[in-house]
Amino acid sequence: MSEKQYNIIYYHGLDSSLSQEKRAILEKFGKVIAPTYEHRKAGAPEVIEANFGAQPENTVLIGSSYGGFVAFKFSSTYDLPCLLFNPALPYRSIHDRETAPGSDIKNATYIVLGKNDEVIKCDDNLNFIYRHLNGPCEVSVENTMAHQVPKDVFEKHVSQFFRLLNKSDSKRG
Repeated sequence: MSEKQYNIIYYHGLDSSLSQEKRAILEKFGKVIAPTYEHRKAGAPEVIEANFGAQPENTVLIGSSYGGFVAFKFSSTYDLPCLLFNPALPYRSIHDRETAPGSDIKNATYIVLGKNDEVIKCDDNLNFIYRHLNGPCEVSVENTMAHQVPKDVFEKHVSQFFRLLNKSDSKRG
């Protein structure tokens, strides 16, 4: 039996983009859409929202840093599974979030944090997650990772995320 193919939307962080190496990893699991946005421009969240549109079945969201915040926001709003790397959850204004703290997560959320992240502190994210998120959320802390996600760590967690999704889908089917 072949693995399910997904529609993968990847949101990058500030001043970054999806590398070709990481795109190749994601393409093993489906079609990759990686829009590029200038997050610092006024109205960027609205532009991202307007371009999100109706997503096809089997869509998953993946994001890193500010893109992790964006992916989480859309995951919560549209009930889609997400994989987040060092998401900027604790540092975004509540006005930026459509999902209020304490809201329930209806779909799989897998969060990877770098213990040595100096940009988005691991402990700040852990505190936010444990105080505000309810529902199916798996958190993994990489003890040697900082803010940048090394290719091998990215590949490990992407593979784990899709294994979990396929396992979950097979239980429902």
